[in-house]
Amino acid sequence: RIDEFENERAKESAYGRSEESDEVEDVNRLRLEQDVLRQMAAEKKLSAFMCTGFWRQIKSAASAVPANALYLKKALGDNESFLAKTTADGPEITGAVYIHPTAQIHPTAVIGPNVSIHARVVVGPGVRINDSIVLDNVSIKDNAAVLHAIVGWDCRIGKWGRVEGSQITSPDDIDEVTHLGVKVNSICILGEDVQVKDEVFIRNSIVLPHKEMAGNKHNEIIM
Repeated sequence: RIDEFENERAKESAYGRSEESDEVEDVNRLRLEQDVLRQMAAEKKLSAFMCTGFWRQIKSAASAVPANALYLKKALGDNESFLAKTTADGPEITGAVYIHPTAQIHPTAVIGPNVSIHARVVVGPGVRINDSIVLDNVSIKDNAAVLHAIVGWDCRIGKWGRVEGSQITSPDDIDEVTHLGVKVNSICILGEDVQVKDEVFIRNSIVLPHKEMAGNKHNEIIM
């Protein structure tokens, strides 16, 4: 009888803890549609904005690259004057490309399509850049390649270096950055002040700021 009594108490105690744990979990859980938007609608505090111009949702860093491409393509269709064009003494421009006036691009470089190059960027001879965003104060040395990538502020890419991601072909490629600890095929991202040494290949990886890359990296997150 004592054993039966103790077993019943143990069951009740375990059930009570489980029930209490569930209540705590529910209290700390916030659902946008059910807990926030529904309440705002009930209080007549929810409204909608009808956008008639260009709009693209950006959920992650990776989604900035296709969003940049769409914006540039729209600008090309609208014949916007800020887009770069091939000139006799300038680099070869393919498709929609934006180059900041302070950037220095070698005439033998090939840029585009879908490239944004920001202030004070220096691009050396023979460089190839497409489907990428290059932020301020980046230096890209001779014959390097930047493909399907974001290059952060103050980065340095050495001669024959290569920073390459995978082309995003569906929304599923944008949302999931890692899967079971492995980098999913997506764009390549260099954080601020990353140094890529000569002839180093960084493929389909995310590199956090202030790193020096002296060896090849593939499908990794470098912290």
